[in-house]
Amino acid sequence: GEAELAKMSTVDNLALLSVPLSIHHGTDDALVPHEWSVDLADRLEKAGVPHRFYSYEGEDHNLSREGFRLALARDELFFRERMDRSPR
Repeated sequence: GEAELAKMSTVDNLALLSVPLSIHHGTDDALVPHEWSVDLADRLEKAGVPHRFYSYEGEDHNLSREGFRLALARDELFFRERMDRSPR
């Protein structure tokens, strides 16, 4: 039923996330509405989930123009900032 679906819903259980998220989305994405990522970032903020949301003006689903390189650079920095640097 509906209660069971809510238990499996990602957006209804964001507070259970234990890892930071990096979200990249082009404003001209024809496959996934940009508004969905805007909404997700807002929900993550309200749930206290660490995240970064990057919006790319005029970019499509694949960030085919200049956004792809920028997204890679941003992700590299995002993950480097979070790498476990403790000795093993």
